Amino acid sequence: MYGVCWPLCYTPFVIMTNGWFVKRRGSVYGIIYGASGLGGIVLPYMLEKMLEGYGFRITLCMVVVLMLLFTGPGLVWVKGPPPPPPTTIAGHEADPSRRLGHVKFLNDALFWIFAAAAFVQGLSFYLPRFYLPTYAHALGLSHNQGAAILALYGVAQFVGQMGLGYLSDKLNIFIPVVLSTAVPALAALLIWGPAQTFAELVLFALLCSSFGAAFSVLWSRMSTFLTDYAATSTFIFGLFLCERGVANMLAGPIGEALTGESVDVKRYGLGKYGGVVVFVGLTSILSALSGFGYFVGRKGRGDEERGGDGDISEFEAAFEPLHELESMEGSSSDDDGEEECELVKSVSF
Repeated sequence: MYGVCWPLCYTPFVIMTNGWFVKRRGSVYGIIYGASGLGGIVLPYMLEKMLEGYGFRITLCMVVVLMLLFTGPGLVWVKGPPPPPPTTIAGHEADPSRRLGHVKFLNDALFWIFAAAAFVQGLSFYLPRFYLPTYAHALGLSHNQGAAILALYGVAQFVGQMGLGYLSDKLNIFIPVVLSTAVPALAALLIWGPAQTFAELVLFALLCSSFGAAFSVLWSRMSTFLTDYAATSTFIFGLFLCERGVANMLAGPIGEALTGESVDVKRYGLGKYGGVVVFVGLTSILSALSGFGYFVGRKGRGDEERGGDGDISEFEAAFEPLHELESMEGSSSDDDGEEECELVKSVSF
């Protein structure tokens, strides 16, 4: 029930975010995703104490009450953006099929590259978070030290998701994509596997979380890189989310199968967790190979899908700042100028 209801609450916010923000969408997703990482600063300690004092049943009930108290009132201020206008800035009627979005991205090799990267990265995305506390305990570290590692994991997630989200708005999408996958791969293979101390686990947690957790933030920019149409980009984003869900279901059995029977502190990954460490590293490397998509031609996006001349799409034009749209009036006829002005007023915030 939780797995079904969570996306029912989550998906509308994703769609509304896509409608409000275009140019700064990566930054906004970084803030939204990063905010969840802030909870990781407090929750590990709080839940540890609650579980010890009240048991898991009462703890779950208390968490539900806290969620209602903290997130419920916030819904009062949530509102969807105005719908995209039915006409273009020039006053021409838009193609009705564009309102539903194209499926031309299915013929684009880049879509399949991004989709493969999203699925493979999802296979190991949660494994470090799951195994770090037990790994720390196997090293003889205290429960407080294990909770501290998770707290720092949350802090790094917040910083990394906001940072790479911002970079995705400023740089070519392939740069943050490679950073968000290559850095966790190297951190897992070179730091987590040989780790023998609390400091080494902290360093791994900081690197893995600050970069790896930002990969899902980049999906919004991957989607807009594949298409200019709002409905299509939202659909692609949903496909990436679906892939993550399937991959997460497979991650549990895979992680269990790769976990050994006994701990040997002298072996790579303490012996017991060596398979998990290598799996995290290899899947991250495979995801990083999506960076080669930079060299793939853009045959899947014709001039028509890029919005005519490829300069700006209808959807992006509709959400330009007001002063930029007003500057277009001078180059139009009087009738067109009045129509554009009315349209600007209807879509500006």
